[in-house]
Amino acid sequence: MQPNTISTVELQRRTLETLRCARVSNCNITKEKRSHCAACRLKKCFALGMNRQLIQVFSPTKLPHPRPLGLLRNDRSTLTRDQWTLLSNLINLHETETLLIQQQSLLDQESTRPIQRRGKALLVLDFFRNCLIWMESSLKRLKYFQSVSNTTRHVLLKHNIRSCSSFNGFLVTRKLVLFHEPWLTHSFYKIFDEQLLISIFKIHKNFDLNDIVIKLFLFVMIFSSNCSPLTFDQSYQMESLDSSLESLHIQDIFVTLLWKYLLYQYGPMEATIRYVILVKAMVDMISVKAQMSSVLVYEDMINETMKELERSLILQD
Repeated sequence: MQPNTISTVELQRRTLETLRCARVSNCNITKEKRSHCAACRLKKCFALGMNRQLIQVFSPTKLPHPRPLGLLRNDRSTLTRDQWTLLSNLINLHETETLLIQQQSLLDQESTRPIQRRGKALLVLDFFRNCLIWMESSLKRLKYFQSVSNTTRHVLLKHNIRSCSSFNGFLVTRKLVLFHEPWLTHSFYKIFDEQLLISIFKIHKNFDLNDIVIKLFLFVMIFSSNCSPLTFDQSYQMESLDSSLESLHIQDIFVTLLWKYLLYQYGPMEATIRYVILVKAMVDMISVKAQMSSVLVYEDMINETMKELERSLILQD
């Protein structure tokens, strides 16, 4: 028997102390039976002159791999470095605003009231108003919005901001778990009907769980040609067309960023499904906003707030 065969080298890697013969070392090791007992086979190798000191002890210990230094290290996404920077800036822009703080303050104030005095209609109106004010603060800091003409700003505000602000409101309601507050639901019932609340619950239930995806989609819709109920105004059609052409290339930037991020996170199939769900949620939101506009107290508050936004975002030049 040759001690330097490949099978013997593999045998040498075993720990000597763990090899025990089940037949009290009385196995007859031959070429045909050598696989029956590893202990006796090794014993015979020693008898034929194999050196114990040359046995290579196998150790499963591996050197630790250094962790990546940042998000872009070992990055397999199709996002460019500039797109990663834009993604980071957009997330930071969204998270540094005070909408969550404002809403939490309202909730804290409401929780200190006696139970019988909670759930005033003013509470839900303040919520929608704060969502619009958040849009104003964000758009002031968004260079893409500041780069378009006043006419385009006016069109974007008119057609997109209402639905986008409510879409963003879903993020707030989820983070603050507002839909589990019974007195907030009671406040909603004082203004809107039950069927409308059911529709809102349905949209909220199907909302994407990835906050980054929602934030990116929000910026896509801000620069869309229209995400509000259609109104036929012939004098406004040409102005809307020119503004759509001006904002189209900006929307392309955000659509590309969103799609590449979806591919990076979920792959082609899941990315497509999630994108369709986002579009469906926005279409449902537009339908809900059309129903809400029939409530005068709500519509008056929205119109007044929109006038403030236009004065701030359009006439500031």
